[in-house]
Amino acid sequence: GNEKRRRLNDPPPSLPASLWAHVLNFACFDEVLSLTSCCHFLLKDVPPQLKYLLVRTGRSMDVMPAAARRFSSVDDVNIYSLLEELPQNPAVEGHNSDSDSNDEAHAQYHLDSVTVETAIPFLKNLPQLKQCSFGGLSRDEKKMSWSQDDIRGANDLEYDVWDSSLYDTPNSRHKMAQLIETACRSYSNEDFLSSHEVKFFGLIPYQVSSPVRDRSPCAWRCIPKTEWYRDDVYCQICDMICNSLPCLQVMNLDCSYTPCIKFSNRLKISRFRDPRQYESNATKLLLYHIEGMGGVGVMCPPDFTEMRYATKYEESDYEKMRFWISEGGNVRDPRVREILVQRKEDEVDEYYEYFFKNKRVVHVETYNRLKEIGVDINEQDFLMDYKRFTHKIDGSIKLLDEEIEIQK
Repeated sequence: GNEKRRRLNDPPPSLPASLWAHVLNFACFDEVLSLTSCCHFLLKDVPPQLKYLLVRTGRSMDVMPAAARRFSSVDDVNIYSLLEELPQNPAVEGHNSDSDSNDEAHAQYHLDSVTVETAIPFLKNLPQLKQCSFGGLSRDEKKMSWSQDDIRGANDLEYDVWDSSLYDTPNSRHKMAQLIETACRSYSNEDFLSSHEVKFFGLIPYQVSSPVRDRSPCAWRCIPKTEWYRDDVYCQICDMICNSLPCLQVMNLDCSYTPCIKFSNRLKISRFRDPRQYESNATKLLLYHIEGMGGVGVMCPPDFTEMRYATKYEESDYEKMRFWISEGGNVRDPRVREILVQRKEDEVDEYYEYFFKNKRVVHVETYNRLKEIGVDINEQDFLMDYKRFTHKIDGSIKLLDEEIEIQK
């Protein structure tokens, strides 16, 4: 006790808190906790300046609510302790992939029960949390690294809800359901301190097509129903996801995440839960699809020697844009034009550069299709007098002539 008080009363380190926070953004959360407990300065002044947390052990999240609230500026958390890849075992054929048995001969992964229990209670005490990723990292040495630059935003491992024999954790499917239920219940009770709608990645497993035709269309129907949620529905998990998580996330879910509830029904649920925000959410999803652009390589004028990528969309992208417009998405929202016309500071990419002389290079067909759906753009906003090209056998470039009329 005396030693701890002495350390907490030591004079502060010479580095400012902002620099310590920058350094700790490259450390794992258990290391952050150890370091910030060294003295009063690191304990009180540094945690509020951290923006990002990387969790590699579930036990590190088992802290008092007051300790979690010290990280008052954290808006992004990556939890890589949920799944762990085990040393590879020889493949054994003929096992039952739909069983919940703990067969170590078949097990390839470990689902961490401690993370299941500690994650949501920890996350709901972060006042500025915006998003959180659940998963794990591959044991492949080329991928496995705890360096923030290497793994931030990565997610090598995702839970396979249909094949519980892949996991050495008893009742792994039930434990994964427990994690989802805890998140949904906390949302329903408005337990999250964050004023933002927290986005979860990796929380809801993607249900791939079942290889057994007579099997239930949803793996969650195979687990016992919980007492705290209504029992008059076919699938409690799918129902609580759609009735608890933020409406925007529910509207944007792929049908394979909640196979028991059709897309049209998810939209009806979202509209019923928050009718005032429905059209606003439709606009956000419209912006999401407009921002998810691709590109095709072109050569830019006047001498056609510099290559850029001309913005282009797939036909499915246009279909989604039209759909969200039909659901009330505002195609004339100023943010639509900002995405297409204004260059962002972080949009400079050595390999995929979409701007030339401060103008976005746009495929002519793309321009015409965007005009058709009502986007507020004009010819002067973009560079479109580019030339497509192809590579000759000798590696040189041959320019191609295209004649596509620009829609007025």
